[in-house]
Amino acid sequence: MLEKVQVTGETIEEAIQAGLNQLGVARTDVAIDVIDEGSRGVLGIGKRDAIVELSVLDGTEVVPEPTPAPKKAPVVAKKPAVTEGDDDGLLIEPELEREAEIALDIVTTMMDMMGMDVNVKAEISEKDDLNIRVVTVNVDGPDESLLIGEDGQILNALQFIARSMASQQIQDRTSFVIDIAGFRERRTAELVDLANQTASKVVEFNRPISLDPMPPHERRIIHMTLREHPEVKTESKGDGDRRRVRVMPEGWVDRHLREERRSGGYRGGGGGYRGRQGGNRGYGGSRRYND
Repeated sequence: MLEKVQVTGETIEEAIQAGLNQLGVARTDVAIDVIDEGSRGVLGIGKRDAIVELSVLDGTEVVPEPTPAPKKAPVVAKKPAVTEGDDDGLLIEPELEREAEIALDIVTTMMDMMGMDVNVKAEISEKDDLNIRVVTVNVDGPDESLLIGEDGQILNALQFIARSMASQQIQDRTSFVIDIAGFRERRTAELVDLANQTASKVVEFNRPISLDPMPPHERRIIHMTLREHPEVKTESKGDGDRRRVRVMPEGWVDRHLREERRSGGYRGGGGGYRGRQGGNRGYGGSRRYND
């Protein structure tokens, strides 16, 4: 009959419960000695399990308790695999399923470490108009509002960290999206409206308009919204977190080239056009953008 055990757990309480299960006694029947309180670390770095020692008190009758069923692991909620004969005739790529599973595990761990009372699930979308599937990790629950921040700043930071951690595991770049309480969908609608309103002003006043700095995935929404617009074109300007989208009238750069030539500010001989920003070279009529 066991009278003393030393056990580990992610938390002190989990370690104590594991020890009680091994001994088959109630909490009131043991003396508990916390050997190591453990540590959650920072984003999993420096994480250490708690260690406790349980000793059965004299006179305690030991009755083995049933072992609790293991917790069910989170499941990736994805669209059914497409088989031959369906519209696109392709299966969901195994790499995408692996990305979804890893993303789900990382985000769930992050939420647990932060003590957030939320639910986490992942799903793989159908193909969009560019024939691309997207992994989305959805988070919702009582603490969801604490994870968004002004204009999604906290959410964007969490997504950046989670993607970086996933990329290390997959050994490749990841592009999954974290959405909290449908914020991404609402934000996308706002950005589409912003893009269209900005395009209307650009056409009305016949001059470029630069938007506020945005993260890459938000700049892409602006670019994609206006990619087929007949009267404007877009480009990204700036560096790092100051990078922003500039919306210009169609042909704006060509007109400026002609004006610079007339004013003597254009350097010929293959030197390219040097405007106020310096270094801009060889703009043509292409609608491609560089994000």
